[in-house]
Amino acid sequence: MFPGSPHSYCLRHLYDNLHKQFKHPALRACYYRAITEENYNTALDEMRSINSDVVNWLLKHAPQEHWVECYFLGNRYGHNTSNIVESLNAWLLDAREKLIFALIEDHRHKLMQWFTKRREKDVNTEEILV
Repeated sequence: MFPGSPHSYCLRHLYDNLHKQFKHPALRACYYRAITEENYNTALDEMRSINSDVVNWLLKHAPQEHWVECYFLGNRYGHNTSNIVESLNAWLLDAREKLIFALIEDHRHKLMQWFTKRREKDVNTEEILV
């Protein structure tokens, strides 16, 4: 759809898929350290020492230029999309077709409900609420 635009994979979703195939707890630490070329090579070596099939599976399903920061061709963090943003967009979906004033008023009401609900939780909680 956007030729010449680099596409990066969500690290958490990629790791979840990796974990479904290879359920070793030490893989997580290796995987998330792969930022610089040196760290990437070290991470691959550590993964190979855990299970020799891990690296082959990972590179087959996710070429390095889509998830390793030093090999990514664009600005990896220039466009932020997260599950929180997606959740808020879904939460506000019904207001999208409204006129601007009605849209803002709808958002205000939803936020007030949200804050009230959380305030009530805080008031009724004896221990520390994070």
